[in-house]
Amino acid sequence: MKKIVIAGHGKYASGMKSLLEFICGENPAVEYVDFEGDDAGLEARFEEIASSAEEIIFACDMAGATPFMKSVLLQRKHEGIYSVGGANASALVEAVNNLDAPAGEIAENLLAATKNSVRMMKRE
Repeated sequence: MKKIVIAGHGKYASGMKSLLEFICGENPAVEYVDFEGDDAGLEARFEEIASSAEEIIFACDMAGATPFMKSVLLQRKHEGIYSVGGANASALVEAVNNLDAPAGEIAENLLAATKNSVRMMKRE
């Protein structure tokens, strides 16, 4: 089974859950993990998820921060784990709607979709 794990500081994951379920509907292949400062608890939750899935894409709020780094450490211990930091809501919607793709492709698409969805409108 493949999973996407959305993790981040404070209520980031809970907020993304609200957004993604509103747009995409509930999906048992998507897990949401809020990080509120308990490193050991976060690591244990990630390990629990890793034991229940063959492929996992960790989509964390910020590259280099604790949830991302914990997912990278887990990636070193298990095959089929991909860690992405900084993916935005548009990219996550696309990822959740394309869970039939291979995990590595989903992770690569998270990067591309994030870059391609950022826009700024200037008043001319």
